[in-house]
Amino acid sequence: MRNFLFAIALVALAASHLYEITFTVGGELPYKAIVLPPEVVNVAGTSAIRLKSQESGQEVPFFVYDQEQIHGVHFETIQSNGITTVTITGLYDTDATMQNIRVSGIRIITDSIFRRDVRINNRTITLYRHVFQDEENSNTFIPITGTASPATLSFEIINHNDSPINILGIEVEYIAHKLVFRSTGGEYRLVFGGELTRPRYDIEHFRDYILEQGFDIVPISGEARLIDLPYEGRRNFSWMFNAAVIIAGVVLIAVVLMNVVKKKENK
Repeated sequence: MRNFLFAIALVALAASHLYEITFTVGGELPYKAIVLPPEVVNVAGTSAIRLKSQESGQEVPFFVYDQEQIHGVHFETIQSNGITTVTITGLYDTDATMQNIRVSGIRIITDSIFRRDVRINNRTITLYRHVFQDEENSNTFIPITGTASPATLSFEIINHNDSPINILGIEVEYIAHKLVFRSTGGEYRLVFGGELTRPRYDIEHFRDYILEQGFDIVPISGEARLIDLPYEGRRNFSWMFNAAVIIAGVVLIAVVLMNVVKKKENK
């Protein structure tokens, strides 16, 4: 109980912190986009975010949209004791458009007829493919949970006494959380954290037009830095920390009193 309440207090304290990443904008098109890094999505999702110009200090309007990309990837297989271990490498290339993109799923390309359990990241899911009267029914997609993705992924196909399935290829589905804004260049700060409310800007109403016109992808490679400064749009979560401390104190006092009463009853 004490550990649980202490954890609550830590969460409340963490919620009062803001983080920032600084980056430089270039390119020729009037609109720019950055792909939100995993550390931003992990802390703030795609809503508790602000973008500020370093030169003017003003907020820069933006919108965020998710873009799916599918790429074939290199993979290796190892057969052992009725299990096929598949290792996928080269999930990311050095192209700026692939930086910070999250893996959301894996699809096995095969012509085999099968039904197998697949183990990945301490989960077991069932994949299958069968064809009856020229009609195919299949599910060969493995969803990947979480917001951050490693450079290498592996999973196991449980074959039991069946022959391994014939893997013709593997496609990886990526999700890019792209933050789009208007800029002529310069230095910017991406501020994010649990206390920021979701912003609303006019630029969201022009989303379709901007996506049709296109934009420059701006690489963002800076490390997140913890800051603790006043910022407009923050919610005040200090009461959560104070309440957690008070509750923890009350519970601890109650535990002590209960132990004292029990000792007296046992005498």
